[in-house]
Amino acid sequence: MAELMSVDGEVLGVLSQIKDDVKELLRAVKEGGVGEVCEAIQYLIADLMSSLPRRVGDSVSVRVSCA
Repeated sequence: MAELMSVDGEVLGVLSQIKDDVKELLRAVKEGGVGEVCEAIQYLIADLMSSLPRRVGDSVSVRVSCA
């Protein structure tokens, strides 16, 4: 049970890190253009990547190209 609570705490920590990115992405989808949406996705992915443990993050590569 303590392990589950630890995982829940980690999930909440990550969610709190990206909540503003998600809000910005939703705003960009509703009101912005393609460039704004792509930029919001880039920020969201960057924050998700920074929240990964180093051993995982070093093995994962994500690239978003905005045309």
